[in-house]
Amino acid sequence: MKKLSVVVFASVAVLSSSLVWAEDSARAEQIAQIMQDRFTSADKNADAQLTPEEAKGKMPYVSRNFAQIDADKSGTVTQAEIRQHAVNVRSANASASGNVTQ
Repeated sequence: MKKLSVVVFASVAVLSSSLVWAEDSARAEQIAQIMQDRFTSADKNADAQLTPEEAKGKMPYVSRNFAQIDADKSGTVTQAEIRQHAVNVRSANASASGNVTQ
């Protein structure tokens, strides 16, 4: 009986972890789609890059943090630079709070 309880508990723990991951994954996909839509809407000349002026209206966070996000200092930001900035910020926040991120 004790063995069965351990197996049931372990199964519930794995299932719970899977559900949390699925919810996180679905949320991440939602956020990615929102960011894609905002980027596309802001990119007035459809060159796959945002200038500071293009970022102002539709992407206020990007506008406020433009210099940090513009990793190659080209005067424009790409979706890749925005994603990398988000990863860097999340990693720095996790390190500061003692959490580990993947």
